[in-house]
Amino acid sequence: MNKRILLVEDNPVSREFLFEALKPLPISIDLAETLANACQLAEQHEHALFLCDVHLPDGGPQTIFKSLRQYRPYTAIVAITAEASPAACAGLVETGYQEVWGKPIAMAELQNHVSRLLDITHEADRVDMKPGHWDEPAALRAVGNNPATLAALRRMFLAELPQQVKNIELAQMSQDIGSIKGECHKLLASCGFVGAARLSQSVKLLSENPCDKNMLASMLIEAEQCLDAN
Repeated sequence: MNKRILLVEDNPVSREFLFEALKPLPISIDLAETLANACQLAEQHEHALFLCDVHLPDGGPQTIFKSLRQYRPYTAIVAITAEASPAACAGLVETGYQEVWGKPIAMAELQNHVSRLLDITHEADRVDMKPGHWDEPAALRAVGNNPATLAALRRMFLAELPQQVKNIELAQMSQDIGSIKGECHKLLASCGFVGAARLSQSVKLLSENPCDKNMLASMLIEAEQCLDAN
């Protein structure tokens, strides 16, 4: 019987990427968008691994860890996050997470990490890579050189982008720094999975300077270029 894992991720693009990346492995995958949903699944099933984004709408790193641990005391819990600075990683490990993996993460790297933890083997498919307007080589590496997967993720990304940009604009108007950083965190992870390198850089700068109107303007320009380039 295949080993079962629980993937907890609220960002649609990140969740789709991670799910598609893990599908080739001989495992069963349960998906959760919220901590409440994750706890329901953890109670219902025996999982060999919890793979969790640590910034959910209904819980942060410590709450997520403690909530899942009460259902499965011995299941490995791994954090996957766009905030993978040495200090942030150290804090997550101190909380109890077995490992911390940074976003964006290449498909092959993710498969290798999960295979190692679960003691399973897999083979990855390869196709040729061609450059383009986006950072195609980086994007294709992230999805295991699968153009169909990249195209699907990019459609999702572009469909979500206008609302994410609007949320950031409104948050800056109200000086809601927490919301700005939260939206930037989600957008930063998505950018990495689809090869939006220039937008990713502008989002990172805005996250570091959330009240800077010039940083917001630069991010808006890059977002518009992504939409126009589609």
